[in-house]
Amino acid sequence: MKIFSIYRGFKGWIKLIKDRREEMITESAMKKAEIVGFFNKHGLKATIDAFKKKKSSIYSYRKKLRDSNGNLEVLNDKSRAPINRRKSKVSAEIIEFIKDIRQRRGDIGKAKIKILLDKYCKEKGIESVSESTIGRTIKRHNIYFYKERNHWGKLKKKKYKAKLRKNGYKPLNPGDLLYIDAVSLVSNGIRRYIITAVDTMSKIAFAYCYSSLSSKNATDFLQKLIKVAPFQINRIQTDNGSEFHHFFNKFLSNNNIIHYYSYPRHPQQNSYVERFNKTIQDEFITPYPYDLSDLSLLNYNIADYLLFYNTQRPHLAINLSTPIEFFISNYLNSKMYRTYAQA
Repeated sequence: MKIFSIYRGFKGWIKLIKDRREEMITESAMKKAEIVGFFNKHGLKATIDAFKKKKSSIYSYRKKLRDSNGNLEVLNDKSRAPINRRKSKVSAEIIEFIKDIRQRRGDIGKAKIKILLDKYCKEKGIESVSESTIGRTIKRHNIYFYKERNHWGKLKKKKYKAKLRKNGYKPLNPGDLLYIDAVSLVSNGIRRYIITAVDTMSKIAFAYCYSSLSSKNATDFLQKLIKVAPFQINRIQTDNGSEFHHFFNKFLSNNNIIHYYSYPRHPQQNSYVERFNKTIQDEFITPYPYDLSDLSLLNYNIADYLLFYNTQRPHLAINLSTPIEFFISNYLNSKMYRTYAQA
């Protein structure tokens, strides 16, 4: 039988084959060939000292080259994957059940499938599988029906959106940048969360207490903050807590408010609000141990403290003025805030 090259008849086909063969030779193979060449010239001891390779490896490289008449491809690293891999023992009946339930119920998760599958297997008298096995089965058999795919049919990976950082931005007026954070309170087995905010320029602060820390409650806090603030809020900075995502970010986007994030494990980047958090604990929480079960009363007392903090308490950072006095004397009479105050 005569063998013909599929490239014969095309100009430069010999060069093409050589180039293709060169592409198939890895850097590792070239390095091994260099070791063999060095060994042939300088001997075993010098080669071991120079390349730190075992005697058996050097002889193995040389033998492979000799047996293949100098074909460098034989020195390419071989796959180390096992020839006989473990096979899934999940029955076809269980796989069909998982496919059916995810197709009918919108890619339901493995934890919920586990409960439904246990009931199904008990009725059928067959052995069920673990939750992790269900997860692997979904991945192995590509049991996805309602997730976006690319034109090759593969699942699209979520694009990571880089978080916006302040990066040296310096506010000029009240409302240009506010810091927002949360304080956790625990007493008699009851946990409450006070979300706090401080304006960088005027030092005006706001706080409100919630029974849980969620993006919906953080959004509610932001809505209250916008109503009581005597200035327009343009930018805020928070840490990376989950309460400052989802609904919180949607509300900011809808109201054209820029959201900066501090870097993880860098509370000093939120120094203004961290300082206020310590102040509210020292002057409000510690001296007066409130009943955390009555949320309405707690927020009433917080409002009373904020009135003192913003209108009566002197602040060293603003020359022993109160935040409201400082705001009125330095910003309210400016052209920027005269129109806003009349609105």
